[in-house]
Amino acid sequence: MSEKNMKKFYALLATSLLLASLQARGQVEINTNAIDFIQQATPACPVAGRDKLYAKSDNEIYYINSACVETKISHTSSVAAPIFTNLIPENGYVLPVSASRAYFENVLYSPTAIFNNGVSAFKYIAYFGNGTGSSVAYSNDGETWGNEVTVSGISAVGYHSATTLVGTTIHLFYWDSSLNYTPAAIRHATMNISVNASVATSDNPLSGTYIHGAPTIDLRYGTNGPAQLFYNGSPTNVPTNCYSFQWCMIHNGNDGNNEAILFATSTDGLNFSAYNGLNEVVPRGIYPAWDSWIGSVAVWITGSTWNMFYGGGIGTTHGSDTNFGDGIGYATSSDGLTWTKYAANPIIFKTYSFKSALRLYTPSVTKEDDGWKLYYTAKSSAGKYVVSKAQINVLQ
Repeated sequence: MSEKNMKKFYALLATSLLLASLQARGQVEINTNAIDFIQQATPACPVAGRDKLYAKSDNEIYYINSACVETKISHTSSVAAPIFTNLIPENGYVLPVSASRAYFENVLYSPTAIFNNGVSAFKYIAYFGNGTGSSVAYSNDGETWGNEVTVSGISAVGYHSATTLVGTTIHLFYWDSSLNYTPAAIRHATMNISVNASVATSDNPLSGTYIHGAPTIDLRYGTNGPAQLFYNGSPTNVPTNCYSFQWCMIHNGNDGNNEAILFATSTDGLNFSAYNGLNEVVPRGIYPAWDSWIGSVAVWITGSTWNMFYGGGIGTTHGSDTNFGDGIGYATSSDGLTWTKYAANPIIFKTYSFKSALRLYTPSVTKEDDGWKLYYTAKSSAGKYVVSKAQINVLQ
């Protein structure tokens, strides 16, 4: 594809995502599920040419509905939230390569090759669930990855992980699926990136009051794993600020019927206390809100603004694939503690990756050489779990 056509192709993709955001706010009535593909041509509007997006000779983008009515859509429009341009290969995802699935991904990036696999060093490393345990893969561009290997030295049934890099050590917190309703359901493993980041050098269960199990049934009854980690090398342990502790963990909490996101703190990375009680990091919507459950987040800072993507859904009591996988919402904060949701959430629907997708969730954000990138899990109607990648194209 020529450079000119490639730019037009990416503009079209960004526009298709903008359409869904506009539709969510009631500004345009378009059935995005009916858009099967994007074609660079002016249609005569036969049956096969309807309900499509087209780039025409005037360099504008048009939508042709089922009645052949043409509507111009400006691809220079913006909304007060991120817009995404897909950077994924034509197969629609970047991972897995050979594993049966890839989900609950965590991607770390360095401008220089620092992540060693025991043989070579790479710029990117990704940990993700493979269906039974955890895999790790390496890359130098974030799109083409080497074959995965199983992470060794951790629980064979461990996944749903979160990672952070401190010096030359990756701290991998993950869910031990055999211990859901105890503090030990989350474990803390470490990897030395200078030697082999596929092999844990330590692995210990968490303890403390962040999860209490029976007999009290509330959101700290159980957990399905960590969501994000924050490490503070100069902790002050201010009781009113989670991030002032050496470790601030955002984690999943559940009462056996509902899931939400909670805070926990630690002074040593092993013993974690509940922070802010049962108050949720970003509050769930009230059913039938699309985010009646919230189960995963990605937080990053631009200037003085804290940004969050979160995975939401209406809950598994309404279908096994509704949990918190219906789409991704956006929220902002001035301090990382009190969050305001974007009014037009969700900003990414689960039909973005597959026309009839069952899930889209588990956001992971990295800052790379050419800007912020989003990795996320999608599950197709055929049941295939993949990790896709997109560029955060506009963030106001």
